[in-house]
Amino acid sequence: MSQRLVIVGASAAGANAAHRALQLGFGGEIIVLAPESGAPYYKPALSKQYLSGFWDDERIRLSTIPWSDLNIRSESAVSLDTRSQVVGLSSGHELDYDYLVLATGSSGRKLPNMPPGHQVTDLKAVQALRNALTPEWDVVIIGGGLIGSELGSTIRAMGASATIVDMHQAPLEKALGPYGNQSAMELHHAKGVRLMLGETIVSADTAHGHVALELASGQEVQGNAIAYATGVTLATTWLSDSGLALEADGGVSVGEDLLVDGFSNIAAAGDIASVRYIHTPAGRRVEHWLNAVEQGRLAIDNLLADSPEERRPFRSVPLFWTELHGNLFHVVGDPSESTEWNVIEGTVASSKYVVTGRKNGHPIAYLLANSPARLAEYRLRLYEELDNNDAALP
Repeated sequence: MSQRLVIVGASAAGANAAHRALQLGFGGEIIVLAPESGAPYYKPALSKQYLSGFWDDERIRLSTIPWSDLNIRSESAVSLDTRSQVVGLSSGHELDYDYLVLATGSSGRKLPNMPPGHQVTDLKAVQALRNALTPEWDVVIIGGGLIGSELGSTIRAMGASATIVDMHQAPLEKALGPYGNQSAMELHHAKGVRLMLGETIVSADTAHGHVALELASGQEVQGNAIAYATGVTLATTWLSDSGLALEADGGVSVGEDLLVDGFSNIAAAGDIASVRYIHTPAGRRVEHWLNAVEQGRLAIDNLLADSPEERRPFRSVPLFWTELHGNLFHVVGDPSESTEWNVIEGTVASSKYVVTGRKNGHPIAYLLANSPARLAEYRLRLYEELDNNDAALP
């Protein structure tokens, strides 16, 4: 009897899980649940190449995945019965499975008591912002982290004005460390991005197609549109009655082999996967594209392995990048856990440098500013350092 693999979600993790199943020659049926219409797309480009118009609707799609070889359904999963091995669908129908990959990812976090705006984690919202944007516009960006800063950079490059409002004084320190945050804020200042940091919003008015925000400091911010870059909410509420182990933030608890606790035929990958490494009892999630790609592929390898002995642990070192005002920043490891930072190559003033982040005396992250040629070297170096220092492992 033919077996069925169901993949819930079709972004980085889900798409690569499906592709990997095809590569492995899975002989059963592969069904991918993809709520958004059209082929899945490369989300990191939304706030950069796609918003600027450098990439069009065709280029942002994940065209390397052979979608015609897959059974794609434009439906959402709304429930999971692990005893009967059935996924409930938004259409009211049910879908049975032999193997299941959970890769539902996340969506832009909505702030309470705030007016509608452009959620920049969504293709249609960014498309609408791009179509409306003119050089006369001033876009108010709520959130100054990676996505918010990329938005500010792209909008200024398009000739429009941008104002970033963030409750933190150093909104990029968690992602880029103190040196990276310093460089990014200096670039924003130099390129004319208005920064309103350490601020909270008291009220918002969008009457007559105009935006007016009152801040706790008493200052007022005005603009033509609001763009939200306020983090994400995990798409796992549909699993609340499934019996699966969920973390407080909604993450799905998995072992280092990415299999869901207590189930050999269910795996989770991408933003929602809370991975327990062998050296750390607490789960750890990473919300970056490459992490989702690698987890999606390994999830299939382990799900379809002939025996438990053939399963491999997920031991990849996190890697992500951002581009701000023409400057590239690459990060390997987890800067958010670093307690000591040192420049080891170049100088911050030169805009080309490498810094290391340490914890308990051991390197756990590297930030490379305008040094892409050194990326592979430092990722390998960090992998070896983490592998040799169990206490420093993420």
